[in-house]
Amino acid sequence: MTRSRYSVKESLNRLLRLFEGSPLTADTPNVIPGEVLSENEALSDFVELLEGSLPSQTATLPSALSVGSASLPFASVVEANAGTSDTVVLSPASHTWAHEYGGIYINTGSADQAFTASTWTKITGAFQAFMEDSGGEINCDWNDDRIIINEAGTYFISYNVYLYSDGEARSLVDAEVFVSGSAALATRSRGEYIVTGSYIGLSAGGYVDIPISGYYVDLRLNPNANLTIRADTGQLMVHKAVG
Repeated sequence: MTRSRYSVKESLNRLLRLFEGSPLTADTPNVIPGEVLSENEALSDFVELLEGSLPSQTATLPSALSVGSASLPFASVVEANAGTSDTVVLSPASHTWAHEYGGIYINTGSADQAFTASTWTKITGAFQAFMEDSGGEINCDWNDDRIIINEAGTYFISYNVYLYSDGEARSLVDAEVFVSGSAALATRSRGEYIVTGSYIGLSAGGYVDIPISGYYVDLRLNPNANLTIRADTGQLMVHKAVG
């Protein structure tokens, strides 16, 4: 293809018509049918076109900037959340699609709970409130010591918890997030009570796939001996990463 050489005036007129959705069909220089605007007029109209204030005209994306066979598309909120679109551009209305989050916390807990050796047991009666959350996608059900995720996707789930026990010295305790009753292995951590009547801090986080809405997340402990443990402080949090 031979490169064309346009004057500034012609370039501005061609550019304006291109974004008005009526590009010239020929690339031969000095062939512009109809009214030919001056440089100042063409540039002024082009600015107004992009501002949306040019009478009877709406800016149109040129075909050379298309993706595939369509003008540059935006993925809808539904498409972005469901992962059903190959579109990589999100509309302004969709910019929050991957920012769903929530958490529940323990603050100066006072309830002792019995834990059976070699048994994963949910921390109950300890969570007292929920943190700021993004809305209906995340149900921070602190009354039932869990978080319910109401949208499919991949979530980063993390926790930290500070545990007191007056049980046997050298007792080991594992902590792990469980998702609808199944262990999320990426979130396991372990601590050891060195002396009787002491504290340990446990924390971890990992990515977990949530296939459908309604999955629930809780935090469980598994000691190597029968222990009574009090969760003094802690947080359990989820943050959507993909989906």
